[in-house]
Amino acid sequence: MDPTPLKQWMFEKLHIDECSKVNLEDLISWNDIAREEKMKILIDALERFEDGYELLQRYCEKNDKFVYDKVFKKARQQSRTDQQTEVGYEKGEGMQKLFSTWIDFSEDPKDSYDTADEHGSEPMTKPNMIQPKRFLESMEDYKTVGQSGKRPSQTDAPVEETDEVEEMEESTDVSVDSSGEKGSDPVTKSGMIRPSLIQDLKNILSEYPDDGQIIKELLQNAEDAGATKVKILLSGKHCNQELSAQRPYKKFFKGPGFCVYNDAEFTEKDWEGIRMLNSSVKEKDPIKVGRFGLGFKSVYHITDYPCIISGDQLLLLNPHETEDQVCSIMKLRDMKKSTRANCLEALDNMFGFSSLVLKQKYYKGTLFWFPLRDTPSVLSNTTYTADKVLDLFKSFQTEAHNILIFLKSLVSIELFCTDTGTQLDHGMVNPFLVVKADMDPASEDRKTKFIKKVIELNGGCSERDLASRRHVHVSITKAEKEKEPKTTKVDWTVVDFYKGGEMSDTLKRLASDRSLSYCPYVGVAMCESFSDGFQMGGHIFCFMPLPQETKSLTGLPVHVNGLFALSRNRRHLKWSSAEQESQDLHKDNAIQWNQCLVQEILPSAYCLLMKEMVNHCTNYGNKKNMIELVYAALADMAKVDDKWMSLVEKVKESLWD
Repeated sequence: MDPTPLKQWMFEKLHIDECSKVNLEDLISWNDIAREEKMKILIDALERFEDGYELLQRYCEKNDKFVYDKVFKKARQQSRTDQQTEVGYEKGEGMQKLFSTWIDFSEDPKDSYDTADEHGSEPMTKPNMIQPKRFLESMEDYKTVGQSGKRPSQTDAPVEETDEVEEMEESTDVSVDSSGEKGSDPVTKSGMIRPSLIQDLKNILSEYPDDGQIIKELLQNAEDAGATKVKILLSGKHCNQELSAQRPYKKFFKGPGFCVYNDAEFTEKDWEGIRMLNSSVKEKDPIKVGRFGLGFKSVYHITDYPCIISGDQLLLLNPHETEDQVCSIMKLRDMKKSTRANCLEALDNMFGFSSLVLKQKYYKGTLFWFPLRDTPSVLSNTTYTADKVLDLFKSFQTEAHNILIFLKSLVSIELFCTDTGTQLDHGMVNPFLVVKADMDPASEDRKTKFIKKVIELNGGCSERDLASRRHVHVSITKAEKEKEPKTTKVDWTVVDFYKGGEMSDTLKRLASDRSLSYCPYVGVAMCESFSDGFQMGGHIFCFMPLPQETKSLTGLPVHVNGLFALSRNRRHLKWSSAEQESQDLHKDNAIQWNQCLVQEILPSAYCLLMKEMVNHCTNYGNKKNMIELVYAALADMAKVDDKWMSLVEKVKESLWD
């Protein structure tokens, strides 16, 4: 068969970066391509990777013995004959010489294809969505090979090649097993069948309900990025409605839309993480909230075409494309005139984005734009109107007083709604909801020092307990038609606690296991005072509050926060089943970790909270309402959920000792 079209396709698959080597599995496993043609194409393409030959050899050694015996050993022999070093062979000189009669290596692979989407369009890269590893070792192993120039099993000692090896290579392929039968079993090997990207996303959407959790997931991403403020806008402006094949990016800037701004900028890891599916760059970061879920993907409830602008780059995500074309990245400086016009029609004067930003080629912060889905698609049958977005806002408002209590960096959230492209940065549109958290200077200083120490530990064990007490003042200002904005204030006493020193064997094992990335970091908060109409009830947080249910999840009068092991959709803690409890069956690490937080770490934080409240009450003259507040912070055993009873018992033992 003529390999030229195949070569072109392969170069497009592999040209982007080192991570694209995972496509090797697909290419080598094609059954309808002769081995010789496979080798010609693969050697040609992999010449451009420093460890490409090594990678191919390792694959064939494990999965294609014929190719390994007949090609790589002979290539090594050829390399030795030419008195080339082992490093020389690893870089491919022996392979190149062996196949020089097959392929014209002077051909530049980059000349065989064009990455432009249309004539004269923006310079753009199209990195693949990043899937979990599917074959061979992890990419960390690839990096190791690339740096060392040798296989993981290879020693520094030279390996002698003998005539005996050559004879073995040329011997018959017929083998005899212990029963005397000749040959091997006829076996056809194939890979596991994976769902399409669309189906993967639909599965994720089925786990993330279409509710106010979507906004919390976006806030969580901002918190993990170190943002201090978030602004969210529903824009009712109709724009870029007429779509055309000549302007393939116009659909990403269609309006009405949902816009989210935060004042942090994407790092290289963020750009990588946003392209990951069913995994996260935060998985091994013990103090990142987002490591627990797949939250950003929940925006596909709202849109089919997310757009992200941060720093000097723009990312467009199109899940309807083939998997190697889903992500389109371009520099702001390279945007074509028509694309700039479409972008500005939707986003001009929105949270600091303007034609001046495009001229300066840099946006300070991060801007997400989600065109509302107005017709059902293959991805989702759910259509989104402005009213449905307002329902998300209303759902968020019910939890607004809780959102900022335990967060490390985020202190301000504003919600806007506008029918036009009115300038939002010049006070011409007021937010209809503002949530802010303030602290006195002493509390701010204690929090900053505590967070700094926790970050330095990076999830590791501390020689002693770390704690921070602070008083947090949360204000919620809501605009009302033809009335003055109404402000509700809620004051909190908060204790943050990081377990160190003595631990149970189970806790020490789980906290020390770097593959689990569990962190012994918890917090407890009690409401000090509040405006009329506020109702207090204890709730569970993993920095962000878990979704509310009809009754308190704990039965405690205080909020409890911890780096709990959660379900993938961040809605539930992982607990042991009734069967596991009754029969004392084995519990996985996630369940054991949650039990350690509740039984061993949270009691210490709760006790510190009670002591702080007593001291605060004493400092203010033991006023009647403050004394009542101290007693209110003690749990009523009759109301506490069974899973949290051990926490209350430990607290009472400690306080009454």
